[in-house]
Amino acid sequence: VILIMSDNGRPFPRDKTRMYDSGMKTPFIIHWPRKIKKGSISSSLISSVDIAPTIMDLCKVEAPKSFQGDSFEQVLSDPETDFRKYAFAEHNWHDHEAHERMARTKNFIYVMNSRPQFQNQGPADALGSPAFRSLLKANRENVLTPAQSDIFLAPRPSEELYSVKNDPLQLNNLIGNESFDTEHMALRNVLLKWMEETGDTVPENLTKDWYTRDTGKKIETNFEIRGEMPGESLRADRINQKDKF
Repeated sequence: VILIMSDNGRPFPRDKTRMYDSGMKTPFIIHWPRKIKKGSISSSLISSVDIAPTIMDLCKVEAPKSFQGDSFEQVLSDPETDFRKYAFAEHNWHDHEAHERMARTKNFIYVMNSRPQFQNQGPADALGSPAFRSLLKANRENVLTPAQSDIFLAPRPSEELYSVKNDPLQLNNLIGNESFDTEHMALRNVLLKWMEETGDTVPENLTKDWYTRDTGKKIETNFEIRGEMPGESLRADRINQKDKF
């Protein structure tokens, strides 16, 4: 069994460290001729926490109770299997102060941003890219499209909701649209419950920016000074209860 995976989205503005599909959705290819039909595709949601339990299952070994995910072995033989109802993601400090959480279903993406006062152009490696320099120049010249100018937006929305099917690039925030109030509140409650069960917190003293958000230059007064990690006060690293989602 050969698994081919990726880390995160591309290191470009609006991709890496963003809670959209461009930043969170990653390639996942499994080669297993004895079990998987060549060329088969599955749209089932799986999460990184499910990978280890699946490997244990394939090896006929019982997974430790501390593993939060479940085995998606059934998806390998039946790609149409509905496996996971929700997938979650988080954006913490990555060169810049941040605290974002995301819940995704097959149809919607919901994002909660606890640091909406900041822009989110991406981490330092994205800021050093030719793509970002081109966007920075176009921003100064006031010729960016609304989608392109998103990376310079501040303050940002504290909540975002997107229809995956109708808005695959996640450009049209549905928060405030009464037609989607039900989906908004349902996903908000699910995300808050997930944060509670995993011991997630929103510390006041998060790690500050180590680099400027326009040039990527080191900020000497902040550099290598760490704040409180989310979940630290509740010892989230010791919470091993089973994922209920």
